[in-house]
Amino acid sequence: MVKELDVLLEQVGEMLAEWPSDGEDAVELATVAGLAARLGASASDLEEAEVWRDGAGSAILEEGWAEVDIDDLVEGVEAVCNGMADTNAVEEAVYEFDDHVAAAVWSNCPHHVRKATTRVSHAVRDLPEVFAGLSEFASQLASLEAVSRDIDLYDYWIAIAQAREWTDEVKKPVV
Repeated sequence: MVKELDVLLEQVGEMLAEWPSDGEDAVELATVAGLAARLGASASDLEEAEVWRDGAGSAILEEGWAEVDIDDLVEGVEAVCNGMADTNAVEEAVYEFDDHVAAAVWSNCPHHVRKATTRVSHAVRDLPEVFAGLSEFASQLASLEAVSRDIDLYDYWIAIAQAREWTDEVKKPVV
């Protein structure tokens, strides 16, 4: 994950060099910064981005959040629960949703995703077999300090981490 963090920090720098011009760009910057922060970026690594977020970028970031259809992202996760989606579709739906959660956490706007994260957690727990392929990655994320700080928002990663175990338990015959 160290290499991933380096790539994310490089992207944050590139985005800041262009100063986001609209709400969509602002949420994209918040996403990349949020993912970097979750992976353990230091305060100095994200200092310029935080100054932007708390100052000149706050209004444009709020505009961006007004444009995000978080219900659509949740519906994307729920849609893969139909049993017809392949692993790539499941990953894509979860990762796209997760990007916005990381952005909300970093931009100090968890209220934008709180209800949505609960819905996704329930979807995972209702049909764990759909998400079992992401269990190993989810276990790595669930062990991150940033995830434990915001466990109420990242509960879906805990559910995904446990999905393989729940699926195995469902398959075991009752003795």
